[in-house]
Amino acid sequence: MVFDLREREENFLWDDTMELHLVEMPKLVDLWRKKRIGIGHDELVEWLLLLEAGDDEGIRKELEVRAMDNPVLKEAMEKWEDLSRDPAAIREYEMRHKAMMDRLSAIAENERRQQQKYEEGRMEEKRAIARNLLAMGMDEEAVAQATGLSVAEIEQLKRN
Repeated sequence: MVFDLREREENFLWDDTMELHLVEMPKLVDLWRKKRIGIGHDELVEWLLLLEAGDDEGIRKELEVRAMDNPVLKEAMEKWEDLSRDPAAIREYEMRHKAMMDRLSAIAENERRQQQKYEEGRMEEKRAIARNLLAMGMDEEAVAQATGLSVAEIEQLKRN
């Protein structure tokens, strides 16, 4: 997908030299596996697939063959291999990866807590409505039907 930068109110193109390209890497790799795109036809595809070369031996081997004819790609692959053997670079990568995973975990935990608070709030609201309806003299079955609480929960509220 390619996006332009446009001014919101007048909708004019802000800068015709700047674009934002979004690439879904799993789809790109899938297209490569299905032979719908190939290395050697598009330099951008080569560079994007290079990002997956560490995890996919087929991509890596094909890029190695292509690197014989492309000195810039060859140099990039050599630097990548050097970094892959550098214990300090590996530790730095692992620390960044751990920090990212910790952040994602914290976000998920926060969302879970917010959902739990929301559900608790809804239940308390239902109980408050049930107490009001009971105080107005409605029978337990009707209160249960109106609030979605069980008859046993209504009876418990009535006792308290």
